[in-house]
Amino acid sequence: MDRTTEQSRANTFDCELDRLVRRAEQCLGDHKDPAWRDAAMRLKTVRAIVRTRMHADDRAATAY
Repeated sequence: MDRTTEQSRANTFDCELDRLVRRAEQCLGDHKDPAWRDAAMRLKTVRAIVRTRMHADDRAATAY
């Protein structure tokens, strides 16, 4: 199915946010640095908002 421009942008942005969330989680390290934990959680919150703009099939096909 075709995607709107907004849906395509949201899908691309979601992929970028996913990578950033993973990087922030890697920075937590063994000490579970609260600043990195906070950064990861905030990125996850933004990602949830962006995902509402994605096509339903793309949301279903990607991990969250």
